[in-house]
Amino acid sequence: MRQRRVGVLIAVAVGIVTALVVGQQATITWKAPRGYPVNDGFGPVSLQPPLGSFWYFLPMRPARNHRDGVTHDGQSVYWTGINTVTCLDIVTGAIKWEKDNLPYSILTAAAIGDGFVYVGTGQGDVLSLSTADGSFGTSLSCGRVNVNSVGVYKGVLFAATSDGTLHYTPVGAGAISPGSVTFGYGSVTNFAFWDWNGAIRLCLGTTSQRLFFFEVSGEGEKAKVRLYARPLLPAGGNITDPVYDPSQNAVFVGVGEFVVRVNAQFGTLGFRTRLRGTIRGAPALSPDGNLYVGTDAGIVYALRSRDLSILWRTELGSPVSAPVLATPDFVWVASFQGLLYALEAKTGRVRWRYRLADRDVNLRNVSILGPLAAAPFGLMVCDAAGRIYAMAPVQLVRDTTPPLFRDPFLLLLSASRQQVGYSIPDDASFEEVPAIPGRAPIHLRVLVYDPGSGVDERTVQAFLLESRTNRQVDVTSEFDPARGQILVNVHTIFRREARAGERPARIATIPPLADGEYVVVVRASDYAGNVGEARYGIRVDNSLPPPELPTAQAGLGMPGAPGMPGGQVPGAPGGGPARGRGEGEY
Repeated sequence: MRQRRVGVLIAVAVGIVTALVVGQQATITWKAPRGYPVNDGFGPVSLQPPLGSFWYFLPMRPARNHRDGVTHDGQSVYWTGINTVTCLDIVTGAIKWEKDNLPYSILTAAAIGDGFVYVGTGQGDVLSLSTADGSFGTSLSCGRVNVNSVGVYKGVLFAATSDGTLHYTPVGAGAISPGSVTFGYGSVTNFAFWDWNGAIRLCLGTTSQRLFFFEVSGEGEKAKVRLYARPLLPAGGNITDPVYDPSQNAVFVGVGEFVVRVNAQFGTLGFRTRLRGTIRGAPALSPDGNLYVGTDAGIVYALRSRDLSILWRTELGSPVSAPVLATPDFVWVASFQGLLYALEAKTGRVRWRYRLADRDVNLRNVSILGPLAAAPFGLMVCDAAGRIYAMAPVQLVRDTTPPLFRDPFLLLLSASRQQVGYSIPDDASFEEVPAIPGRAPIHLRVLVYDPGSGVDERTVQAFLLESRTNRQVDVTSEFDPARGQILVNVHTIFRREARAGERPARIATIPPLADGEYVVVVRASDYAGNVGEARYGIRVDNSLPPPELPTAQAGLGMPGAPGMPGGQVPGAPGGGPARGRGEGEY
């Protein structure tokens, strides 16, 4: 009874702290896919790594190649699927309302303005839904086209379509007829908005490899829109969302391998810098005048916005297809392989990394294509299937569960020098584990994951224990952060350094692992300080030949197949014929 009461008190305390943090930063909103009208991708939230899982949203119908991210008004989160618009509570992730199975294909992220959520469709309509209950408001009809871009700025709703038309109307206009201007090329980006001498200015990218700049003067039915510039960008790839810098009256955009600066007053091209890899996500602009952008070569760059000179570059080793998020001290990057990084804004040094697939162990592949969103509690990431990962500092995440381990797999070489795997049961006795020959190489692969605060990669380690003497044997291991797997080199071949005047030896011969019973210990901690450990027993019998490849009759790789648990080990009583090479020839 006392333990239950303590647990309730802890939960209430965490809830109070969360409410205080959310209340202190409730002014943070993200009403467009890149946050604010200028589309800069900067979140004014003091956010420090490490982060942990705050909540997680799994849509009923997974999206396909979801690129839109999420938006929020500080209280509710708005997510769009193939034909769904969903409103979630920003603190808990619970569904407030949902419009499912709509007779429309949703093509844009939600744009928020004046109590309504606006989304563009493939049927030529801009739908409006009340932020309170999802009830439908007045829709804007743009004809039989795709509505590719939707934005709200200063009480005006803007929509750009696949036939090259910009539609605009006051929000909640009712009987006021919308205006439009034709520019001839389909839109492919979101809008960037800003003020200029009492008028509204905006720009967007098109299929023509051009940026189009518009100016809106007047209000209501007297509003007039004129196209004042359409600069041609360097050829070589798709255009990212434009980013406006009010301090320099300049627009920045990524196109192919280039970051380009454009004069926002006249639309003339300025500096450009070529990076390594294609830029697929829009740059993020911080108030200190630095631009941050990632490429599909797995490199994140910081550039001085004044002249686009490179300040630093950090190679992550994982392609970056999503726009990055900048906060005052860190740059947050979600890679195509589902890794979330925190890079120091001043130096580019990687301070933290989290595998998003740890949140749901059934997820094998998590890819990020859409922009990250800053939130009152931290940030939100939406993956290509539409799943939302809400992340908050570990101080707000009640994580008492240590890292977990699963899918242990023992890897050997067969007689034909191909890799053979043994799936080892968890907590199995030595009698339940098949004996193996001790010839090198012997590897053990284990999935290490933590759904709460994430695995601290610095703590992942392994060692070998001789069961009879309990003597610890040091072994090497490698951790793959993208897959969340540790590969333990239980007994491995190594390369010997050549001596002076000696022809280098490709592989050094080592004796087999001695007969006996061994325990492989894998240990890891999470960022909340919880420590987890798993032990896997193996039996070594050097009278056995190398294992044979599983046969199709027994079910390749399944229990009961030759060389697999539940079956007979080749060379053992009742097993297959003894084939193999001499010791040390692998």
